[in-house]
Amino acid sequence: MTKWGIMELSVSNLVFTLLIFFGVFSASVSILLLFAFKNNEKYSADAFALGCLLAGLAGLSTAIRLPHYADTPYRVGLFFTTSSWVCFIYSYQILLGNKISFKRLVTRSLLFGTVYVILVKVLFDQIGFAKVQYLVGFCGIVFNFILAFLSFKTYQKYQLSVALPICATHLVSIVLYFFVQPPEVNTVSNLICYGAIIGLILLRYVGMFSLLASVESIAKGELMVENHLIRAELASNKLKQSEEQFLVTLNALASARDNETGNHIVRTQNYVKIIAVRLKENGHYTDYLTDDCIDLLFKAAPLHDIGKVGIPDSILLKGGPLNPEEWEIMKTHALIGESVLGAANPENASESKVIAKAIKIAGGHHEKWDGTGYPRGLAGEAIPLEARIMALADVYDALISDRPYKKAWSHEEAYQYILSKRRTQFEPLIVDAFIVEAEAFQRVAQQYMD
Repeated sequence: MTKWGIMELSVSNLVFTLLIFFGVFSASVSILLLFAFKNNEKYSADAFALGCLLAGLAGLSTAIRLPHYADTPYRVGLFFTTSSWVCFIYSYQILLGNKISFKRLVTRSLLFGTVYVILVKVLFDQIGFAKVQYLVGFCGIVFNFILAFLSFKTYQKYQLSVALPICATHLVSIVLYFFVQPPEVNTVSNLICYGAIIGLILLRYVGMFSLLASVESIAKGELMVENHLIRAELASNKLKQSEEQFLVTLNALASARDNETGNHIVRTQNYVKIIAVRLKENGHYTDYLTDDCIDLLFKAAPLHDIGKVGIPDSILLKGGPLNPEEWEIMKTHALIGESVLGAANPENASESKVIAKAIKIAGGHHEKWDGTGYPRGLAGEAIPLEARIMALADVYDALISDRPYKKAWSHEEAYQYILSKRRTQFEPLIVDAFIVEAEAFQRVAQQYMD
């Protein structure tokens, strides 16, 4: 045998060995992928594993062809190669969020492979084997271009740098497909092309394994965050529901021991909201009087006189004016209310914002701007804003309502009284808000009249 013939034989043996190695390695990667990603719900790992298996079978079929140059193994190899490309394309599509069933994936890959083989067979009969190789090479270029594009899209979606080397392997493979010849062409350049393509595919396997693991890790992290948010929302809803039930109980208790009517509570909580909204619209306390804060004030206002639970019936239900001693006892309802709400507050007191507002209102709504109020004699902004607002709302309603010791005042009389107490009993800004909203107060009083 000539030196040239020996070289051809050795090149053929090397290509044969490369293809056998590639087939076995690809099948092993397929099994490893199925084992490593057995809980993968999106089938992206399963799709890639099937692609690896089909690529391995393509390599083995091509290797079988080499000793005898048989057409059947060659066509089987083309079938498996094309089917594997389709699987790889769909594995990226699944990674990118497209919903594709595994059954549909298998059906399409096998169908595409079958159509491709039939097309090659027809062309082989028409134009001959040599020209058919151009079609095979062109398909390799097209599929690698598609896979390069999809791997780059995967990088854009997940920002995982491992997707870029995978994309690079496809781009380099496109160049190599311009030079690759049929496996039986025993030249060193063809051996280099086949070796380079197989090497790139093996690198791609490693990269894709890493990419799938990273994407699965991201998915698990997102699932953990989502579960945490769901649990937090359920806990929040449970707390909110519990707090609302708690408030209903406290409101019922306050109403049962209040010597006013039930409509007094409804009217005053509406007055409080009207003043708070007007203060905000006038540009005052805007950082504090958020929409949530105003909503809390509305809910907390009915508890302003809950301290009356500690006042004896002989004083609370007396049909006339209180004497000085009785009045001193009556005034203790502010501190009693503050104490009752503080003791009744749920364990998660820091989260019970409504009760926190109610404590400020109950304990401070009888304080006066000039410091002459009770129970602590606070003055100015030392009085909580919630209590300052409640003070005006409570006094207005008391003035326009019938009491055992007095007749109801008219809206105009109550209006003039509140104006006269600007800077003494009430905060000037709150009185200004009342002036603007006086008609709204009157509408509420008429709507919820006793």
